[in-house]
Amino acid sequence: MAPASQGSVRELVTKAACHCLEARVPAGTRNDLQIVLAELLNNIVEHGIAGHQGGILDLAITVEPGGIRCELRDDGAPLPGHRLPEGRMPRSDVPLGSLPEGGFGVGLVRALARELVYLRAGRENRTSFLLPMRGSCAPCRDEMRPRRCRPVAKRSGAGPSRHRGGG
Repeated sequence: MAPASQGSVRELVTKAACHCLEARVPAGTRNDLQIVLAELLNNIVEHGIAGHQGGILDLAITVEPGGIRCELRDDGAPLPGHRLPEGRMPRSDVPLGSLPEGGFGVGLVRALARELVYLRAGRENRTSFLLPMRGSCAPCRDEMRPRRCRPVAKRSGAGPSRHRGGG
């Protein structure tokens, strides 16, 4: 768990990317994960927890053979109508100047993620999704490691790897 702030968003996204690098998740999937997490976590901080004293974010990641399964939890306000917005991508047949500045984040999330589910459970929001694996993982070299990644101890035994985000 982490306090809900822009700093925590950056920290959780970085930790998730580092965890997936250590788990040898393909670069394309790691990039998708960073985009999806940044969009969802920023929306939580900016809209769900704005003005809410002491908001909390939690992230659980499970690396599976076919993808990355994630669950975000927060104690912010529920989404309107207790459901995720439709989130539409911008039209490509209109002049660039006529497009709004924002509002495409959920559309991007919907384009990248599968099994996207939002649930309000008591006083907690839960958003889960699956990111399919895409691409192959070249050998992970130290120079490819983000500067803030710390080596993760190798786990023994088979089964999915799990990371709990936060402080």
